[in-house]
Parts: sequence; structure tokens; C-alpha cells
Amino acid sequence: MGRLDVVVSNAGWTRITNFANLDEGMVDEDWDKCFLYNVKSHLWLMYACREELEKTEGCFLTTASVAGVKPSGSSLPYAVTKAAQIHLAKGLAVICSPKIRVNSVSPGL
Repeated sequence: MGRLDVVVSNAGWTRITNFANLDEGMVDEDWDKCFLYNVKSHLWLMYACREELEKTEGCFLTTASVAGVKPSGSSLPYAVTKAAQIHLAKGLAVICSPKIRVNSVSPGL
């Protein structure tokens, strides 16, 4: 089998709501699903590929969102968990360096 140089972790989930309506941002199922897909999935993938990326001194890249930088977006749970995803990437960068480079990109409209 070949080598693993780059992993792009692009998982994510949201439910479209009115960001400014706190009542719509209080659905536990949305918080749980957002945290699972927008944070934990990236942690689990890094854990699964870490040994192979260390061998090649590769790169792990997550796709976050501008909603994680500026409170906005499709829902409050989405924005908060995308901010957590960005912070997770920073933590993984510290933990996995110098063998693995960890970065996050935050596209937005």
C-alpha cells in the first residue's frame, strides 16, 4: 500500500435555524449532533491516522467555518462547535508537532 501524506477532515453537520432566535438554538439533539460531527469526528480521524502521518511527516487539515470565528451561520450550535473545532486543531497542532502539521481552514460566504 502507498503512503499517507495528507488527510482532509471535512465532516460537519448543521440544522438551519434563525441564528438570532435563542429558542431555536436550545435543541439538545442539535448540540449533540453538531458536537459529534463538527468536533469529535476530527479528533477520532486524527487518532486513527496519526501513526501513518508521523511516518511521512504529513499534514492533517480540518474544514471549519467562518462561523467559528465570527458568531454567525446556520445555527448557534454550529457556530459554537466550529469554534471548538478550530481550537481542537490548535491543540492537535501542539500535541502532534513536529512530525505532523495540523491546520484548519474556515471558508465562508
